[in-house]
Formats: sequence, structure tokens, C-alpha cells
Amino acid sequence: MFGGTSSSTPKVAGVAALILSANPDLTQRQVKRILRETADDIDLPGVDDKTGAGRVNAYQALQAAFDGADGAIIAWTDWRGGTTRVYAQRINGEGSVMWMENGVAISTKTDYGMSYPALVSGAGGVIIAFQFARIGVNNSTDIYAQRVTAQGNL
Repeated sequence: MFGGTSSSTPKVAGVAALILSANPDLTQRQVKRILRETADDIDLPGVDDKTGAGRVNAYQALQAAFDGADGAIIAWTDWRGGTTRVYAQRINGEGSVMWMENGVAISTKTDYGMSYPALVSGAGGVIIAFQFARIGVNNSTDIYAQRVTAQGNL
């Protein structure tokens, strides 16, 4: 069986390369912090001798790398005021929200929406792609993308 550090080292190295491809300005220390903080804890709580920081989570690590300022920009769908919309929020390296308290509305469309992972734009902001399913209007689905700056401007 291929296990232990012999199998985990190349996987973690690959995720580290993905992180740096998303944000080449990160330092070695920042990449290491992202890998540790986004790992799935699979044994004793926290770092332990058997599993280290846990199992590498490439998706979470890339989300953390997108911000470019030791933080992250996240996107989600939210049901507010009787309609589903796409929102985003920037969280700094200390975990504090940086934009409006409940996030920035990415789209003002009022049909059913669904967010997809944010994509790095290379300038500290992100491009958020999402789809809207138009219920009752030919039951069609449209794909949209919106650039959001690091300051939360559309």
C-alpha cells in the first residue's frame, strides 16, 4: 500500500503549486499557513503526531489564496426578502469582514440563483461566475460572471 508521507508529500506539493498559480505573490510562510489552516482535521483536534494538520483540502486552500492580501473573498447564495441572490464578502487574514456587514450583492436579478466558486482575477479581486435558473420562464438557465475588486466594488 502506498501511504504515509510517501503519498501525502506529492499531493501537498501539488496543492502548494496550485495555490501559487492562483496567487504567485504569496510567500512560503503564507502558503504553509494556508495549507495548515484549510486542512481537514481527521484525528485529534489540531496538529498531532499521527496526522499532522490533517488531510490537505485543495478547494479550501485555493479559496484562501484568491484574495492576494492574506485573506479570502467568498461567494454564496442567500435568500433575502423573498428572493435568492448571489453575495460576496472579503475576510482579512485575522478573520474580520472587510465589506458591508452582510456582504455585497453581486447580482440584483430576482430569479433563483446559484453561485459557483470565485475565480482569481490576478489584481486582488475576483471574478464570480454564477447561474440563474429562470423558473416559469421557459425553465431556462443563464450563466453570468461579475468582477469584484478587492474593495468590494462591481
